[in-house]
Amino acid sequence: MKKLKIVLCTLMILFVFSSGSVLACSAVYVGKDVSADGSTIFARSEDQSTGAYNKMFKVVERVENESGRTIDDVNGFSYKLPETTYKYTIIPDSSTYEDGPYYGASTNEFYK
Repeated sequence: MKKLKIVLCTLMILFVFSSGSVLACSAVYVGKDVSADGSTIFARSEDQSTGAYNKMFKVVERVENESGRTIDDVNGFSYKLPETTYKYTIIPDSSTYEDGPYYGASTNEFYK
């Protein structure tokens, strides 16, 4: 029984330390009330190393008074949009994996 426990513990330790590297994103948000010069700062890093998620910049124009529109994603999620949506910019990833757009940043026409 003691040998079995040692073998199981050894296997668990090997499993934990042999797993692949962890990929995670980091972000920093600094509001104008806490920055030294009143700036608003957004920063984000992606900790993926394959280069498969290149950034794009897109402008989505304002749409007025069109009912029944939806936003749909690759996973089947659908959300009904209001009749009027405001102009905004997005920075999605351009991925060859087709696993989602992964929007990294956005601002709307009212951002100052």
